[in-house]
Amino acid sequence: MNSNCIIHGSWIEQSFFIWGECSPTSRFEQKGNFQYPFLYSPFELKLRLFRKDPISFYGTFIEEGRGVLKAPIKERRYQSFAGEATIYQATTAMKEYPFPIEGLCLSIESLLSYISLFKCWHDDDAIILAPDFKCWFELFTFVKKMIQQGYFEPTTEGTWQLTQFPLTKWYNSLPKAAKAVYPVRSHISINDEGMTLANFEAMIQKLTDHWIRSIIQKKDITPLFHHWLATVDDPIKQTVKTLQTDKKHSAKMPVQEFNITAGITASKPFRSGLVLEEPKTEDEAWTISLCMVDRKHTNRVIKMEQLQLGEHPWHENPIAQLKEDVQNLREQIPLLKPLRISSPSLSLTSEETFDLFMNEDEVMRKLGFHLIIPK
Repeated sequence: MNSNCIIHGSWIEQSFFIWGECSPTSRFEQKGNFQYPFLYSPFELKLRLFRKDPISFYGTFIEEGRGVLKAPIKERRYQSFAGEATIYQATTAMKEYPFPIEGLCLSIESLLSYISLFKCWHDDDAIILAPDFKCWFELFTFVKKMIQQGYFEPTTEGTWQLTQFPLTKWYNSLPKAAKAVYPVRSHISINDEGMTLANFEAMIQKLTDHWIRSIIQKKDITPLFHHWLATVDDPIKQTVKTLQTDKKHSAKMPVQEFNITAGITASKPFRSGLVLEEPKTEDEAWTISLCMVDRKHTNRVIKMEQLQLGEHPWHENPIAQLKEDVQNLREQIPLLKPLRISSPSLSLTSEETFDLFMNEDEVMRKLGFHLIIPK
């Protein structure tokens, strides 16, 4: 490989895409029309980068792939780390040009095992890593470190996710070249997008989920996972069980309740409640009102009037929790949409009351509400 070969990195669908460029060996060396003018052969790139890697049998098992690089040009001139070229097939008005490129593809499944090899490339003076590849390497290292330090949790959909991951910060820190490659389609268009923030978020989610699942498969980690599985309650046991496999199973409950049931977060001493009061006369309506209930002593009910005055037995103010739960309640049950912290009571007809507690009681309980009905 030429000493001036530069290694780039991007993301295409489910794979980390590695490609290279280098300066021409002579002024007569040219690429075909529409091709990237400084593209380095993916076959030679494979031999150079993986020549000391037994995992891939020294590059034999590394797959080659294709992509399209949306590169900036000015008056048909393109400049990169490898040199400068005139793009004759472009127009003078074009600010970007889509170059077909070829490179190497590392799947999500194999990527974790190659981070140590990336570090060897980083420390090898004979390999020049472009800023886009360096940033991807830093990102993968950061995600791996977060997992090692325990900054992850299961989701109610039966997948793993990072906690406190600075998504937007990392996306904005990626150089344009790291986000400028997109999959090959039947028709190449300058309007095609590279990696968007939504694409980046989905990639981080899949990367995290697979890496944690692969760690759970290790002999020294599997017994710990099975011990946790044995301690969780039946409503979420199936969801927790699939966190070790490629299958998915939704717990169908609010995130907060799932985390408490799974033992991820400690339960708060209070929970949101709904009090149903029957009419005092035949002409009056039923009333349902928001309240907070002590988790251990469910007969201890604090109504909104007391909560707004700060009159409750808990050290933590429960209003924030109630506000979040009410928002979920309003989204799930249209009849209760008028309920708010500022409007904590709602009048109901007998038919609405019957329908609510016959058909929606399980939904309200799954949303974390304690129901108080007349005896």
